[in-house]
Amino acid sequence: MMKTTKISKYYIAWILIFAVAAGTLSMPATAETVAAEETSIQQVDLQDGVLTIDGVGVVNAEIVKNINLQDVRKIEFGKTVKRVADNTFSNCHNLENIIWGGVTTIGSYAFANCEKLDMMSMSQSYVSIGEGAFWNCDSIAFIVFAMVFGVLQKKLNLEGKSEFFVGLA
Repeated sequence: MMKTTKISKYYIAWILIFAVAAGTLSMPATAETVAAEETSIQQVDLQDGVLTIDGVGVVNAEIVKNINLQDVRKIEFGKTVKRVADNTFSNCHNLENIIWGGVTTIGSYAFANCEKLDMMSMSQSYVSIGEGAFWNCDSIAFIVFAMVFGVLQKKLNLEGKSEFFVGLA
C-alpha cells in the first residue's frame, strides 16, 4: 500500500508540472511581483509641451484620451512602457522629439503624420516597428540606432565624437 501512495504522488506532481507548462494552471504571484505591481503608478503628465508617460506597459489612445496631442512637442516614455499601440500618436503635428525609455514595440501608424518629428535615437532593443509607424514624417532626416552607432564609431576610429551620426534618409 505504501508503494502505491508514492507512485500516485509522483504522477500528481508530473500532472501539475505539465498543467503549469501548458498554461492551464498558473502559479500565484510572489510577494515581490505583487509589490512591484502595486508600486507601479500610472503617470501621464503634460507640462510645457513635454508628455511624460510611465507606469503602464502599453500606451494606447485610451491612456492619452485627456491630452490635447496638438500641445505635445516632446514625449518621454518611462522604463515600464514596452509598447506604443497602433495609431496612438498619429496626427500629433507638433511632436518634435521622442525619448523611448523601455519601448520595444511600435505599432502600425503609431506616429504617422507627425510632420515636425526630426532626428530620433533608437536603442537596439526594438522587437518590432509596425507598418507605416512613421508614415508621412517628412522631417525625419536621421535615425540613430545605438548598436550600429557604437560599432561604426569603433570601426571608423571615431570613439568619443558625438557629432557623428548614422543617417537614413
